[in-house]
Parts: sequence; structure tokens; C-alpha cells
Amino acid sequence: MKPEISVIIPVCNGEAFIGEAIGSVLRQTFRDFEILVVNDGSEDRSAEIAASCPGVRVIRRLHQGVSAARNCGILEASADLVAFLDADDLYSEKKLELQAAYMAAHPECDIVFSEYRNFSDVPEERMTERQKEEMRVSVQQCLPAACIRKEVFQKYGLFDTSYPFGEDTEFFLRLRVNGVDLNHRIGEVLYLRRIHENNVTIRHEDPGRREVYGMLLSAVRKRGQRARKTADGKAADRPLISVIIPAWNAEKYIEEAVRSVRNDEAAKGAQIIVVDDGSKDTTAKIAKELGCTVFGKERGGAASARNLGLSHADGEMILFLDADDRLAKGAVSLLLSPMLKDDSVCAVFAKAVDFVSPELSEEEAAGLCPRPAPYEGILPGCSLIRRRVFDTIGSFDSSLKSGETVDWMMKLRSSGLPVTKIEDVTLERRLHLNNTGRRDAREELKNYAALLRKRMKKQ
Repeated sequence: MKPEISVIIPVCNGEAFIGEAIGSVLRQTFRDFEILVVNDGSEDRSAEIAASCPGVRVIRRLHQGVSAARNCGILEASADLVAFLDADDLYSEKKLELQAAYMAAHPECDIVFSEYRNFSDVPEERMTERQKEEMRVSVQQCLPAACIRKEVFQKYGLFDTSYPFGEDTEFFLRLRVNGVDLNHRIGEVLYLRRIHENNVTIRHEDPGRREVYGMLLSAVRKRGQRARKTADGKAADRPLISVIIPAWNAEKYIEEAVRSVRNDEAAKGAQIIVVDDGSKDTTAKIAKELGCTVFGKERGGAASARNLGLSHADGEMILFLDADDRLAKGAVSLLLSPMLKDDSVCAVFAKAVDFVSPELSEEEAAGLCPRPAPYEGILPGCSLIRRRVFDTIGSFDSSLKSGETVDWMMKLRSSGLPVTKIEDVTLERRLHLNNTGRRDAREELKNYAALLRKRMKKQ
């Protein structure tokens, strides 16, 4: 009878840690697994140590790199679920149990992640600066923290062996642009990532690393189209959409904002990036639990938060949404439609409608004055913009604490790039006691006046 999970451990000269890594699998509360150690041309005792552990199958091969080693393990795996473990890292005891249970309860799930934690055997005072920096690194999609259905590799391919590192990033981008949902997550630390002087990310930190990642992202974007069905059943191309949500102390509203994206059929598989702008509440925690890609920064305002989100966005299309607002039903489809019909259209702008946040008392709500009819929106939630527009006219002016969207729109209009307006409502804008326009009204008026003066000088 075949096991339920195949655990694949690639190793190259990892004798210092491989025994401990295997031990963490053998201590699992879940027992229906096989362990495949792929010895990638080790010149030390890695294969010997692995072979001495009970129930471990060692596959010996010439050194070809971690991607080729993982691919070899996938091809040899007999289970329907695949999990990876780096030879210097550890599983928590319930990793396989919780992920197997999740996959069984969610048959629509192709891949489920868990949280992970960095650790080191080296005291902080003896760490190098690079090791200290790596200890602070946190990525949303950590490959060994995942459990993946084997059929995913059959549908979308194995790891690309042409990348010396970053192969997992390329793989996840490939899945995302093909519509695979990467938002399934178990909110517990089930993987322990060891930081030491021989981590791949430390060894390969050189001036060319950023360039390689840039080439990787560019290549994926170019082929980042997936098939969809139109209303008449014909195939069409739907580009990957990145939804960027800047958030500051938005724990009351962030879940509703994210779910308004997830509930939009045209946004299935979208990349949702939440940029936590120095929140003092649980905004970031909630966003992570919802499966969003979360980046944190010191408080700097919505412009800098949007720019940070842009720098990590993989999509060909960009949609901004404020954390206290929500998309109207069918918003993404309405915004996307003109772009699918005409590739020259660089941006689509729609309308917004106000609503009073339901938690407010009658007295609190009385002074908010929602507009009685839909109105034209400037950016967040009312527009879909091709990424190439930002490459042409630049991003938001981070020196502006408000009014940055008006400033950006001025640049767009001056550029002469073709845009389209639609009469549909795509944004439901929440009115509450802490809206930026109410909180920073004086600063906002000063910024608008400065923008008008700048505009008049250019005319």
C-alpha cells in the first residue's frame, strides 16, 4: 500500500545536519510517509548517515544542484502528496499530520503552506552581519513549509534547473499565473529553518543576485497568461492581477477588504499584497492568516506603502484597494473587460459609492454625510492599471502623506497614454471616524494646493 506523503530531502555535503533533519521526520505524529533522501554528489558522509536511519531510501546521483535533486525525488515519489525538507532544517512534530488533514478536508487545495521560524545554533554575538540579516528574512511562500499534491508537478512542470537559486520563486510564480490558489495556509509554525554560514542565500549573496531575480520575474510575467472561459464558452487570456492593499491599524476592516477580492470570480488566483505601514494592532497577523503576501515597513504613508507593494507585484495588471474599503460585486470583471478587448488601453477607471461603517452609532454616523450617488474615483478600487504604465511614468510621490493619487493621475493625464472610463461602480468606500480625509484634512488641503500650483506652473 503506497504511503500518503513522500518526504523529499535533497542533500549535498550535509553530514553536520542530515541526521537531525531525518530524525525530525521520524518523530512525526503522522506515520503514513516515506522518506527519500536524494544525495546530490556529496563528498562527505551524508549518504552513509542517511542510509543508517530506519526506513530511509537513499538515491545517489552526480551533483546537479538542488532543483535537479528535488525533481529526482518527485519522480521517485510514490505518494499523492509531496513535502520537502532541506537537509539542514527541521520539521515540527505535527507538520505532516496537520497538512495531511488539511488536504483531506480541502480537496480543492493543491498546495498548503504553514508558518515557519528561523533559528540558529550560533549565538547572536558570533553571527556575521549576513547571518543576522538572514535571521530577519520572512517570505510568505516557503517551499519546505508546504505540502503539495504530486499532480501539480504533472500539470505545471518540475523545478527549473537553469536557476542556481530562486527556483522555488519561479515555481510559485508559474503556479500563480496558471491560476493555482496559493492562499491555503495553516497558521502554525510547522517548519524550522536553520541559519548558518553555508545557507544557499548567504553563499550566493552577490551583486548579480538581484539581476537574476529580475530576469526571473520578467520571464514569468511574459508567459504569465492563463486560459479562462468567457460567457459564451470561448477561451480568452486573463492576465495575472496583483491587488495591493496598504494598511495602517486596519484590524477592524482588513478581512472584509481581502474577502471582497477573493469573492470576485475574475480575481481567482490574484496575488494579494498587504503592506503593513507600521500598524500597532493585529493587521499584519490577520492578513497573514488570510493567506495574503504581507510586507511590513515603518510608518511612512500610503504612497510609500503602495510603492513597496508595486516592487513585489508579479502581475501584468495592478489594482489598488484601501484596507478599510471593499470591492463591489463583479468589480474586477468590469475593470478587466475593456483591457481584454483592447490591448492598447493602459488603465480603466470606474466609480465609487459611499457606505457608513455599520459599527458606528447613529450619533457617530450622523456627521459623515455619504454622497447620495455614485461618483468618479481616483485610484484605489476604482481603477485597473497595466504594470507597464508605472514603468513609463513612475510610481507615487512618497513625500506626499496624502494627495499622492491626485498627483499620480496628473502625471498619467500628461503622458497621453490611452485610458478608458466606465460608468459602473467598482468600489464601496467605507465612511468611519478615522478616514484619512477626516484625520489629516488640513494636511490634505495643503498637499492639494501644492499640487495645483505645480500643475499650473507646467501649463
